[in-house]
Amino acid sequence: MADTIIGAKGNQFKYCCDGYWFKKDYLGYEALAETIVSFILSKSNVSSFCRYSIVSDDTGIYSKSENFLRSNSTLITLQKLVRLHEGIELHEKMLEFDEVEDKIKYTSDIIVGITGLKEFSKYLTLILELDALTLDDDRHFNNIAVIFDGTDYYLPPLFDFGASFLSDTMIDYPLSSDLDKLLEIKNAKPFSSDFNEQVDVAESLYGTQLKVHTTANEVCSYVDSIGNYSQEIKTHVKTLIRYAFRKYRYLLGSNGMKNLTLF
Repeated sequence: MADTIIGAKGNQFKYCCDGYWFKKDYLGYEALAETIVSFILSKSNVSSFCRYSIVSDDTGIYSKSENFLRSNSTLITLQKLVRLHEGIELHEKMLEFDEVEDKIKYTSDIIVGITGLKEFSKYLTLILELDALTLDDDRHFNNIAVIFDGTDYYLPPLFDFGASFLSDTMIDYPLSSDLDKLLEIKNAKPFSSDFNEQVDVAESLYGTQLKVHTTANEVCSYVDSIGNYSQEIKTHVKTLIRYAFRKYRYLLGSNGMKNLTLF
């Protein structure tokens, strides 16, 4: 049986069927982006993340991922969690702070206080690092979440990578635009419009979390192996991968890294 949901950004169509989520490309190459990020994470110190693949039919191209929620558990977004427990809107609360550090500390402290998840601050830092490395500009308080089973809270696997590598070619990042100009656009979220700023602050507070033990060349070879998308799109994405891997090369590590133990 399928459950149908319309996504938050635009009107991305998604549904759950037989234990899997399917999300249809809407603004660009979201499924390609999610699959690439899954590949990158498979070569990292992160063991808990959604593994996306690409499927297609005569209705379009979809990303496919296993539903990670058990039957007795619920995914609660930070926005909803803070509203339920504190009666405030988290995104509006952020407007009260001038400094990115205060925004991040407030968010981490209030979530730890509600859930008891002492590793949440590191988890949040990990998300911000991954978003910077993959140029994901659509991270917000409705797609950062915790799992609740009626008694206890848990950190979910990393999920929702559809806005990575400037995948929104319909509105924000047209393929016809000059790539250098696109990269000058600062659209990061949710604490600063600058990826560097929010990552630097989070890491100064809670330490570096993400380490990736692959190369841009290996990821680009993986992109070449994927069907369903034009050569123009794949060339565009490979350029972005090389750019991001150069910019955030400090996140690249070795094969000897231990897995994070946050989850």
